[in-house]
Amino acid sequence: MKPWNIVYIHTHDSGNVFSPYGYKVPTAAIEEFARDAVVFRNAFCAAPTCSPSRAAMLTGRYPHSAGMMGLTNRGFRMKDYDMHLVNLLKQQGYHTVLSGIQHEAAHFAKPEEGAKVIGYDENITTKTYLKGMKDRSQWDMENVHNTCSWLSQNGKKKPFFLSMGFFCTHRPYPPGNAEEVNFIRPPAAYPDEPAIRADFAGHCLALERVDAGVKLVLETLKKTGLYERSIIVFTTDHGVPYPFAKSFLYDSGIAVAFIMRVPKSPANGTLNEHLISQVDFVPTLLDLLKIPAEESLEGISFADYFREEGDMEAKRGAIFAEMNFHTSYEPARCIRTGRYKYIEYLDSTYQGQNLSNVNESPTKSWYMSHGLRNRLKPMKGLYDLAYDPMEKNNVIDVREYREIAQQLANRLHQWQIETQDPLLDGSFVWKDEWLVNAKTSEEPDDYEKK
Repeated sequence: MKPWNIVYIHTHDSGNVFSPYGYKVPTAAIEEFARDAVVFRNAFCAAPTCSPSRAAMLTGRYPHSAGMMGLTNRGFRMKDYDMHLVNLLKQQGYHTVLSGIQHEAAHFAKPEEGAKVIGYDENITTKTYLKGMKDRSQWDMENVHNTCSWLSQNGKKKPFFLSMGFFCTHRPYPPGNAEEVNFIRPPAAYPDEPAIRADFAGHCLALERVDAGVKLVLETLKKTGLYERSIIVFTTDHGVPYPFAKSFLYDSGIAVAFIMRVPKSPANGTLNEHLISQVDFVPTLLDLLKIPAEESLEGISFADYFREEGDMEAKRGAIFAEMNFHTSYEPARCIRTGRYKYIEYLDSTYQGQNLSNVNESPTKSWYMSHGLRNRLKPMKGLYDLAYDPMEKNNVIDVREYREIAQQLANRLHQWQIETQDPLLDGSFVWKDEWLVNAKTSEEPDDYEKK
């Protein structure tokens, strides 16, 4: 028997806003897949921004350990691309294929360059200039067809790793007739306002396009007999592109969909409620494939969840996540347990909102008209998720929570020590090629150095 193939299907900026997670959104094909896989209900990314999150997932190391502190399209790079999953699998004889968006190397609009830097054997992505495209879902669908064609013609030749990346859930959303805005509701963390509903309708339209593409890929895997010979994972990079989600360490920014199927696993078709981090993906995959893992990996294998049916002992007591750069410098760290979230911002020189870190959108405009510019960040925050799942009530100064806050702060500090966080001493070397906005910038293209 050949080793299992790996099919990695991923989207931009989607959080866990999919129907398997209880949202009324048009993702029927993804839901059908979820019923035949394991749905991790408490999955989190390691960073609420694109490149750091993806680098963490695909190296098994936290962003600062992988060296990915910011976005590749702004000049940030990993320390060593040999640590990328693609190269780990190539060493084991896997053929590696990129189709669609990636965000771990070069500019995401230059897939051929990114594929070369990362080390993919083959790039089947349709060439395009994304910035000039009015409907990026068309490019996504071209890449879906490329993927299906490649699977049909080449999928059985040798074990492969295939990355199929969807871009259209990143703003601007596809044009078209979005779902009737009067009959949808934004995610619960946001006001049910007309402008925000209309904005979310655009996101739903993008999800519908993604779902159609996922359906074609899964159908092709089944038709070719590869479905039962492939580990398939569906996920996204971080939370939705709205204020207090993407670029923020609240659950709305770091909670993600993570649906994974291992052939013949007795756990397929179940929900898993335990905490997992995307940084655990590489250790888990290597464990399932019986490939020795390097000691420098910082994730924890949850492969045992696929080996036995039913509830098993939790592998994690907490997950950790970090923020460094999106457009501007806004360093923060967090620890989340099943009950509590502790967040600490590490730049004491600026307590205002880093507004350019929030994607331009109708939802952002609504918040700007309601005083977002004048709101200050809580430099330290503790949230009791049992009573405050939306993380709106900071209890850091409440007497009954002081001991819990100190315990979590200590655990977070210990994690920084163990992972050699460069911000332990409050500083690190800034590189000339990084494009960085001023902390006070409101527009994403207002570049300024430190």
